[in-house]
Amino acid sequence: MSFSTLPFLFYFLPAFLAVYYIVPARFRNAVLALGSLLFYWLGAGTGALFVLLALILVNFAAGRLIEDAHGDERRAWLILALACDVGSLFYFKYMGWFLENLGRLTNTDSSFFRVALPLGVSFYVFQSIAYVADVYRGDAEAECSLLDYAAFQAMFPQLVMGPILRLRDVSAELHTKRPFSRAAVESGFSLFVVGLGCKVVLAGSENDDPEFTKLIEGCGAEVVCDRHCYGAVESRAPIVVKDGEKPLTAIARHYLETSNCPRFMPQDIMRERKQRLADLAKEYKADGIIVASNKFCEYWSYERTIDTIVMPRDFGYPVCSIEKEYINGASGQLRTRFQAFVESIEIKKIQEGK
Repeated sequence: MSFSTLPFLFYFLPAFLAVYYIVPARFRNAVLALGSLLFYWLGAGTGALFVLLALILVNFAAGRLIEDAHGDERRAWLILALACDVGSLFYFKYMGWFLENLGRLTNTDSSFFRVALPLGVSFYVFQSIAYVADVYRGDAEAECSLLDYAAFQAMFPQLVMGPILRLRDVSAELHTKRPFSRAAVESGFSLFVVGLGCKVVLAGSENDDPEFTKLIEGCGAEVVCDRHCYGAVESRAPIVVKDGEKPLTAIARHYLETSNCPRFMPQDIMRERKQRLADLAKEYKADGIIVASNKFCEYWSYERTIDTIVMPRDFGYPVCSIEKEYINGASGQLRTRFQAFVESIEIKKIQEGK
């Protein structure tokens, strides 16, 4: 569930805020923890929720054990906690890739292994690692309350897209009563509304999959324009059949004259493509650009690498560069990338006061 979806805006958020401010202050961390777990379950499903809960329990217990232990025992608990965190991250994000490449080397079939990537797993795993490392170094005290730790670890405003929090930075707020403040509510809603206005231009390999656009918009961005090899913008230009010209020849000529395919490699044409992309972003008032190349499209793979450097440097537009399958099989990883990109744009807009 994204922050820009109607269920979040009109059901979850009002209900959560109502309960949060109705209950006594001493129960607000419990409401925050349970509400955040509900939010995660609605967006990620039961399996992903169990992964999050397991890591919360493991790292909460590890923090307490590290703080109470001495010498080599403290180090042993730290290593065990890190093994659980890093192991879970490797299993969900890289085990499929590892087995696929192992299968190629050994000529065995690894297609039997399919595992869904839990939403936001990278963020909360690294936050868990930071927590146990801080406790081990003495930079933070271990949480005594499981609910308080769950509120810190699963806080829904940053759970699936970061930023990664350090307990020492939020501990004071986590353990205060946080009374209701009209000024704070107005400020929060103002920042929230600014964040809802993220617009992006989609560029890259030809893409006729509407689910890909829905995936981007489900992460809080509005795709205001696309510019593929032959996308919606270019296809609006009429194909003119000249006198004595065959229709097939006219179609081929039109494509060669208007296409943005990166197979056209001269430097002046490449520069024109960059300028055209920047002009579209300016025309449609976009905040950023997503450049996606289909797997094995080497020309767009090269182009998007250049775009990642040139567009921010020369035109001031942040770029999210991804390589995608021809179908959205890795939607969990793509969603995490898009959410992080959208959040970086929102933070920039807030800092600039837009």
